[in-house]
Amino acid sequence: MTVDPRHMAKALDFDYAVRLLELVAAADIPEFMENGDSGDVEFQINEAGWKVVIFYDCGDWDYISEFIDIYGNRYDPWEGDLNHSFNSCIKGWNPAMSVDEVRERGDIWA
Repeated sequence: MTVDPRHMAKALDFDYAVRLLELVAAADIPEFMENGDSGDVEFQINEAGWKVVIFYDCGDWDYISEFIDIYGNRYDPWEGDLNHSFNSCIKGWNPAMSVDEVRERGDIWA
């Protein structure tokens, strides 16, 4: 990804969300945590250093809490200060969905 992080919040749109979801889908992120704990768990999703934070509820994947770029900037789709299309795409996705399905449906929480 080649977007300047200083302008990232403006650049985060539906297409960018789909690219991030492709990284999440390709990463080895468990849908269930064996310990059954609840809370945020951070996973690296590419070699460049992007991370995703998944919220687990009683050990089950519940939702994507935020993304963290290579500079440590955090992008929270639940805050509402990012692009609506980005937020909608991220909030509506779960590992049972294919990224192609997201592309076809567009803003799934709009």
